[in-house]
Amino acid sequence: MKLAATPPQQRQEQPQPRWTLKLLVSWIKAQFNIDCCRDTVGKTLKQLGLSWRKARKLLNKANPHKRAEFLETLKGLLDHALQHGHLLIYIDEAHIHLDTDEGYGWSIKGERFWVSSSSPGRTKVSFYGVYIYNLGEVRIFPWDTANGLNTIDVLKKIENRIPK
Repeated sequence: MKLAATPPQQRQEQPQPRWTLKLLVSWIKAQFNIDCCRDTVGKTLKQLGLSWRKARKLLNKANPHKRAEFLETLKGLLDHALQHGHLLIYIDEAHIHLDTDEGYGWSIKGERFWVSSSSPGRTKVSFYGVYIYNLGEVRIFPWDTANGLNTIDVLKKIENRIPK
């Protein structure tokens, strides 16, 4: 059970299934031929230092070192733009996956409960978010897909709206 409560990036194996009280009662009956109710199993798990909580999603592809490098680079760009009056525009496409709910599961009390998410084959919608730093403006451009042609279109729209 501790493996199931460990963040996916710190695991060597696939996450274990989430054990509901109903599944645990069935497993106890099958393994040990003991009849017990869900309340008994729940109280026992709490006495063992576990709690039932909502899971938080941690994307498996996240890289904390690259993220830290990006933030340092961004800080330098922001400082340079302010000091020298350069126009700084941040643009990124985003894909919103119609992902499953994180759900609930048993985890070690006081620790966050992680569940893996890779959204394979799920439907998604795309959009471009643009932040014009010097103007303090945000603009959103929705598209069905984010590709090179749509990116060029977004850049043209931005160029037409920025004061020269």
